[in-house]
Amino acid sequence: MRKNKAIFIIIFLIVVVIICQLFLKQSTYVPDKLFTAKELRQDFLKTRKILENNNPTLYYFHSEEILDRYFDDIAASIDTPMFVKDFFILLNRVVTKANCGHTYLELPEGYWEKANKIYKHIPLKFYFQDGRAFVLEKYNENLAIPLGAEVLSVNDLAMSEIINNFLEMTSSDGLNQTYKYAKMNRKSYGLFPGYPDFPGSYKVVYTAKKDSIEKEVVVEALTHQQIFESKIGQMPTDWEYVPYKLNIIDSLNTAILTVENFVDYRTKEFEKYLADRFESIYENKIQNLIIDVRIPPHVLGYWSLKKTIEPHPFNFKGNVYVLMDGGCFSTTGHFLSMVKHHRWATLIGEESGGSYICNGCVENFTLPNTKIILHCARCVYRTNVHGFTRERGILPDIELKPEIEDLIKNKDTLMEFVLKIVKR
Repeated sequence: MRKNKAIFIIIFLIVVVIICQLFLKQSTYVPDKLFTAKELRQDFLKTRKILENNNPTLYYFHSEEILDRYFDDIAASIDTPMFVKDFFILLNRVVTKANCGHTYLELPEGYWEKANKIYKHIPLKFYFQDGRAFVLEKYNENLAIPLGAEVLSVNDLAMSEIINNFLEMTSSDGLNQTYKYAKMNRKSYGLFPGYPDFPGSYKVVYTAKKDSIEKEVVVEALTHQQIFESKIGQMPTDWEYVPYKLNIIDSLNTAILTVENFVDYRTKEFEKYLADRFESIYENKIQNLIIDVRIPPHVLGYWSLKKTIEPHPFNFKGNVYVLMDGGCFSTTGHFLSMVKHHRWATLIGEESGGSYICNGCVENFTLPNTKIILHCARCVYRTNVHGFTRERGILPDIELKPEIEDLIKNKDTLMEFVLKIVKR
């Protein structure tokens, strides 16, 4: 009896401790808490030391002297209290100087869970392209702004400046811009951190495609919950995440291999899937293969690839086309560099976000005061290829970008283009 009572007390105490820890953890991340200049400088110094002691290419694009001067100037400018979101914006301008897509910041865990109960957002999803912003979706049926309209300014701030803010605060490899745009376009709504405020309404100046006349409208802001409820009706009910799939178009003698993740945590499963499918392609004498890698960002595990790999018995010998975009990052960049170097396929799309070389071995650091999370790369991976520059991603053989009208209609511009090639 005493033994059972003792066990009960121990379990009870453990539960109490866990609950207290969760409460303390959540109560720390209040969006409207002001951090002192001293606390912010401590977090800035911590960030600087982490970058200097860990990132392997910190001084590749900027000399140590220039970066030291920049870091010193930023530290000297921290002389007033800040909210965590504003310090996050300031700190991003420092971290992006590493020119490393695997070194980036994240707001404290649980931050948005509380912030979204306070903040209101512009109820629009934008498509950003070449320094411009177009309305791709809207989450209020009564909004006068038509889909496809180009937004010129928000609350008297030029959209070009908002986009520049995004670009300055988004990490990418080298001088690459397409990966930054890909990350911006992944946002389901809103403009933070390109536009750092959350007012109750947004004055939007836009032009419609049909007349190019500037128009102005006031858009009432919505909470995260309101936007989420509005989006539910637009979500496909039968959508299912599949990391890889193969479709065969018999009439075109063509196979389409879609890889949405290189390669998840199921490496052996992926290898078996590929072996089985390529055997089927081989047996059916398929002549054209389209590989779509427009989504996968990375792969877990490299060690098995640090050796010469012999061709598989069922390796494909027909016409190969690879669809790519700015979201192709990290190991997908490695894959594309090998394809380009060996001329295994025709690359179609836009410059990839990743290249033949990128940093990895990411370690996560939590800053002591604001609890902002710094993801910092600590090693370098590269493929055994030549003739590429680390400043840019892999360039396609045929450059092609989707237009806003095609995206609104869910028209896959690249796939339609390559299928026309196959038909010819």
